[in-house]
Amino acid sequence: MCLQISVFSVHFLSDEVYFNLCMRLFFLADIPEEVLETCGASDCGLTIEVNSTSSKPAQKLVWTLVGCYIGVGVLAMLIVAIFLDNIDHQQTSQFRDNREPFCHTFLATFRLLKDWRLLTLIPLTMYSGFEQSFLSGEYTK
Repeated sequence: MCLQISVFSVHFLSDEVYFNLCMRLFFLADIPEEVLETCGASDCGLTIEVNSTSSKPAQKLVWTLVGCYIGVGVLAMLIVAIFLDNIDHQQTSQFRDNREPFCHTFLATFRLLKDWRLLTLIPLTMYSGFEQSFLSGEYTK
């Protein structure tokens, strides 16, 4: 289970890299390579007026980007559909017939906190949640 969550986290957190690569490929294609080589944290050698109005990108460019996002989403669904294990109906019916009371299941969750592997996953999931809440809170204003 730890391996599954780790692989998920790597792919989940690497989406920013993929997003930036797509933006570079589609939106910054008209900037010369010499200018991009001198880019820093706050200065890319471009003179941008603060009060200027930005122009809307070409419709073809927007649809290309939307097509890429849809293509990646469909690819992700296909990967999940191909590699997802089938549900054993006999095993699920046995599980439903022999269901434990809710209090046993609830207490088993706290008993799992004795396992060091689960405790090491807690900071990872907290970091992921904090990062997503910060990004969605700061960049969607």
